Amino acid sequence: MNKLYNKNPKLKTHVVIVLDESGSMEMIYDETLTGVNEQIQLIKSMQKENHDIKASLITFSSDVEERIFNEPVKKLKKLTRSDYKPKTSTALYDAVGYAIDKVEDVIDSETSVLMIIVTDGWENASHIVNKTDVSEKIRLLNKDELWTITYLGPNSVDLSKISKDLNISISNMSQFSVDSIGTKNAWDKVSSSTACYMNLRNAGETKVDNFYNS
Repeated sequence: MNKLYNKNPKLKTHVVIVLDESGSMEMIYDETLTGVNEQIQLIKSMQKENHDIKASLITFSSDVEERIFNEPVKKLKKLTRSDYKPKTSTALYDAVGYAIDKVEDVIDSETSVLMIIVTDGWENASHIVNKTDVSEKIRLLNKDELWTITYLGPNSVDLSKISKDLNISISNMSQFSVDSIGTKNAWDKVSSSTACYMNLRNAGETKVDNFYNS
C-alpha cells in the first residue's frame, strides 16, 4: 500500500472494469449482469465530496467495445440485456491493452486507477495486442504508485502462470467456479474487495497489492 502526499485533499480515482462478453459467458449471463450492476451501484455509493470517482466498462468478445467510458459515477446507469450480448471468442489481450491506453489518455498524475479484469476463459482471439505487449504495459504501470490491476478468472486456469505472463500480482488475482453459485460468489468478492480498496483510497492510499486478499 502506498500513501499519496498531496496538498490538495481532493482524491481522484478511475475504476475500469474489463469484462468478458464471449459466447461462453451466456452460461452465467444472469449472474454476470447482476454482478456488474451491483458493482456499478457500489462504486456510486462510494462517492464522497472530497473523492472524485469516474468509471469505465470495457467488454470484449472477438472485438472490444466501450460500454461506459470516463463517466462521473453519478451518471452511471445499469447495464441492460440489450447492452450485454455474449458472442464469439475471447480477445482478452486486445481488451486489456485498449483499456490501459484509453484510461492513460484521460487521467492525470494524481489519479489512481483500479482495473478489474473478469473472464471465464482463455485468450484466443486478439489480433491487435499480444501477450508480450500487455505484459510490458503492466510491467511499466507496476512501477507507478497509482495503478492496481486485478484479474478474476475461471478455476481451470493456472493463476501463477497468468501472473507471470502478464505481470499481475498474484495477490491481486482470484478464481471462481464457472456456474451460477460460483459466479455469484465471485462478484460478491469483487464488491467486497472494491469496497475495501475505496476505503483505503479515502484514507489516502494510492494502490493496493493484495486486492483479493485484503
